[in-house]
Amino acid sequence: MERGEKSRTSPSPWLSSFSRLSGIWPTSHRNTEPRLHPQSGHHRSQHDHDGNQNKDRAKSSDKHRDGGRCNESVSITLQDVDHRHGPFYLSVKRGSEVVRLESWVKERCRSLDRSASSTVRVRFYADARELGQHDLVALNPSVWFRLVTPHDNDGWKFTDSNDGDKALEAGLADDMAQCVEAGNTVGQLRKLVAEHRGIDDPNRIVIRVRDGARAGPLHGNMWELRRVRSWFCRWLSVAVGPPRSYIILEGPWGEYLFHPSEQPRVGGAVPAREVKRIMEARLFNSVGRLHTGKLKLKWSHIALASRPSRLGDDALISYGTRVRFDLPCYLEDVLASQESWLLHASETCAVCTDNKKPTDFPTRITSGCKHKGTTCRDCLGQWIRSSLDTLTWDRLQCPECREPLKFDDVKRYASKPDFDRYDALATRAALESIPDFKWCLSTSCESGQIHDRNCTKFKCVVCKAKHCVRHNVPWHTGETCDGYDRRNRRRRKDDKASEEVIKKTSKACPECKQAVHKWIGCNHITCKCTFSDPVLTSWAPSGVD
Repeated sequence: MERGEKSRTSPSPWLSSFSRLSGIWPTSHRNTEPRLHPQSGHHRSQHDHDGNQNKDRAKSSDKHRDGGRCNESVSITLQDVDHRHGPFYLSVKRGSEVVRLESWVKERCRSLDRSASSTVRVRFYADARELGQHDLVALNPSVWFRLVTPHDNDGWKFTDSNDGDKALEAGLADDMAQCVEAGNTVGQLRKLVAEHRGIDDPNRIVIRVRDGARAGPLHGNMWELRRVRSWFCRWLSVAVGPPRSYIILEGPWGEYLFHPSEQPRVGGAVPAREVKRIMEARLFNSVGRLHTGKLKLKWSHIALASRPSRLGDDALISYGTRVRFDLPCYLEDVLASQESWLLHASETCAVCTDNKKPTDFPTRITSGCKHKGTTCRDCLGQWIRSSLDTLTWDRLQCPECREPLKFDDVKRYASKPDFDRYDALATRAALESIPDFKWCLSTSCESGQIHDRNCTKFKCVVCKAKHCVRHNVPWHTGETCDGYDRRNRRRRKDDKASEEVIKKTSKACPECKQAVHKWIGCNHITCKCTFSDPVLTSWAPSGVD
């Protein structure tokens, strides 16, 4: 086949529908480049590969004039938020717009679902928002879609999982919709359903998201329900579990519910290790607004405790009990940043009196604190800044109980400039505590080193400056330390003699205490000291009336 010559073989039937859209081809795997030529359906030859490379080089010069677009292909994943189709893996041109995907999705779904008719519209989502027709596909490697009909009002759908996902009775469904749109929490919705069903224990109610990017149970009782729309969901199902068929997990800023439907129930208890693994997989690593977690939490990082003792990995946790969990400080901060968007402002800072989210407060300001923190993180940072201006670096304290702040506490709450300042002071103090450590005396150098105590001459390894360790002055070139001492003794003797002469022949100004010497004129002088008014004084040298 000559370079640039099209194949005479007819394309594969399953590819014909895709060739209508220029620049969009199906691939067999998420991260693999398409093995088929977009026109011929054959494997690319070396000539074709070289020809495409030459074309890319020729078009690269027009990249800026073409709005920054080029013909480079990128891989994307198309996923159905209703979980009825796909996922589909495509390669698209970097400059392709979302509008070019609609026909492809409808064509693909029509072969799987006859409901994908001409009246069906496709909506696309990514980054916790609905995409416009002219958004670039390549900016979102994972794109979600939903097939909607003209009668679709995008309202909430509520079903009963115990009854084959039948729609809930109208009264309960209306109350649930009002509860969601009013900004209520998952815990409040559990109570609403429990009241309608005549159940005394709201913890038996299981609430699941049935569609969207994060389908599954809603564990956090403090999560605000309307915010889960960012996961592209609109279908909630409820179920009633057996009595005491749950475990309550107490976290830093609320309760999470774990139900036996997520884990087989064996003997009415579950090992602590299994609870930790479920927390790792389902509770925390997918609570971000973009339904992808940055926490990277491992189950071994979690510590479970049932008052008053900590639970080992093999300890059995009975259903219906309450268990507390703790995370390392750095992971707790990451979880706070990921989960904060699901919470609403419900606590007041004791310092600034502003309403803040629970994640804006530390659970304990220091490891030695015995109280719950009521000072928000912003106010803690300002407290550290002001304390560094008025106190020494090692005397910083908790603003509520005066417990000393440790290095990790300052790093956690202080701003970067304030922590860098604190870190420099702490590092300097730590170095000075090392025996025989000396700082360079050069004003342009901040280096230091351990110096041999038997040698009085210090030479900085950084700036090469020299100074005398014995006298703590720049090195006295041309004389020994003993000679330097003799010279300074003579100088001090001369200075003392001069002081005696000045004392006998002058008198101190009563205001500025400076020595005043008279060499001519009367005994009354006016001193030009720093005070606003000149001072008149009668002058007479020592021993003279």
